[in-house]
Formats: sequence, C-alpha cells, structure tokens
Amino acid sequence: MSVAIPKVSYGVPTFYIKQDSTQPPIQYQTVDENQQLVPLTGALSVQFRYRLRTASPATAVLRSATIVNLENGELRYDFVALDTVVAGAYYGEWVVAFPNSQTRTFPVRGFQPFVVEADLG
Repeated sequence: MSVAIPKVSYGVPTFYIKQDSTQPPIQYQTVDENQQLVPLTGALSVQFRYRLRTASPATAVLRSATIVNLENGELRYDFVALDTVVAGAYYGEWVVAFPNSQTRTFPVRGFQPFVVEADLG
C-alpha cells in the first residue's frame, strides 16, 4: 500500500486575475527560505518576470515593477493589457537589482504562481 505524500508549499499563494483585466496588481513581500523578511535596503529597481507554466523559459516576459517599501521588502507589479490576453497558469518571479550589477530573485524557492482566468466573452 502506498502512502500519499503531501506537496510542499513554500507559502506563496496563487494570485488570480481575469482575462483582459489590469487590476488588481500582484504583490509580494520578500522573504528567505525560512520565511524571514528580507529588507531591500540599497535596492535600485525590481522587475517582474513571468511565463506560461507550459512555455519554455526563453519565452519569459520581463516588466518593470515597483518597490513599495524597501525596509519591508514590499513589491508590486501593475498589469498592462498585453499581460492578461492569454488565459492560463503562469510562473512569475521578482528580480531585484542592487548596486555593482548584483541581483537577487524572489521567491528563493519555486515561483510566484498566478492564473489568468478566462472571461465569459
């Protein structure tokens, strides 16, 4: 008899948005692998990188995002119309740039999952 093994979750909930919508924005708070806050003091910028889960990594889209709060590691991406044209399940991640061309990608494990749900039209 086999035993079911639960899937491991790293605490990044799936975000949902309707097809052809640009609101609400997707948000994330930077944490490490132990779910401890990672301040972004000194960060210069952030980009949100995403792709359909079934697509190759080469198809990823990279968009400028916003650092809402450096001390609390709060990030936000405001969707544009082209982002939600294709319904489906997506993987996303946040790429934070620091001085001296250093970067850090969040979440540190897995991805920021989000779903563009098909509309009725």
